Amino acid sequence: MATSEFVTRKLALLDTGLVMTQEQIDAAWSRVQQRAAAPPPARRIPPRWALGMGVAATLAIALLTPGARVLAQSVWRSIVLWQAAPVTLDMANTSMDLLLPNVFPLHQNGETWRTADQAEAERLAGFHVLTLASPHQPSFRVEQQPEIARVVDLAAIRAELTRLGRPMVEAPDGIDGARIVLRPGSRLAVTSYGECPQIKGMWRACAFLVQARPKVLTLPPNVMPEPFVQFSLELAGLPSAQARQLQRLVGADPAIYLPNEAGSTVEPVTVRGHRGFLVRSPGNGAHVLQWQDSEFHFELHTRDAAGAVALAETLR
Repeated sequence: MATSEFVTRKLALLDTGLVMTQEQIDAAWSRVQQRAAAPPPARRIPPRWALGMGVAATLAIALLTPGARVLAQSVWRSIVLWQAAPVTLDMANTSMDLLLPNVFPLHQNGETWRTADQAEAERLAGFHVLTLASPHQPSFRVEQQPEIARVVDLAAIRAELTRLGRPMVEAPDGIDGARIVLRPGSRLAVTSYGECPQIKGMWRACAFLVQARPKVLTLPPNVMPEPFVQFSLELAGLPSAQARQLQRLVGADPAIYLPNEAGSTVEPVTVRGHRGFLVRSPGNGAHVLQWQDSEFHFELHTRDAAGAVALAETLR
């Protein structure tokens, strides 16, 4: 897919007036979520999902009433995806049937509100909406993100892998028939700046900032997080060793994996004291700066890759 077409379709996902065909949905790329907020500690600390599972296991033993067991089970399943990790996928070697919500969180339009007033945007979003220092007057869009659910069908996955000429991926225990759910952590706020007619599509901002709280991944209690992530990355087309290496690079905290256009380069950066990534699209595409603080995930989309970090530092 040409860079201009890729960018057009990616930006077009942000407009609720767009009616997408199945072909456009299959070609769409994911938008938003998280990146780690702090450097790893000197000593090993159990990952947050492990702590949550430990609490849930204790509750499951100690609390014997049906209501208490349901509560313990819900604690055990829910995993806050505190980080976002860019990943490059060869879309010729995979398909939408092989992409699970934590690897390709396809954005779908929910109820949307538009306003030119920051206070109104904050009321709708439910949090303080940060703005950039820009000569352009910002405009705001707030969206209620829907949850994304997928039931894993190993027979269908095996058939799709066979069609693509790929071997079957090792499946973790309990995955067949498992319902995987990705839930939004908040509404999503998009602040846009300026009009750039050279950008095709319905969303022509020269730059826009996306802000939202981390998403929450829900797994059945019999599906362990680490084998599930390995399975999902291999399904997407990553070799087994590369998937394991990516998990090690991400570290202890769970992550959501955001696909990039083929040919993109990823540069680690520091934004407002936090770790992030600058994803440079090939050609004349839109570049994406991703980072996460202790509460929110941010994405800054801009055509000025060189000035992206400096622009993000002006947030207030």
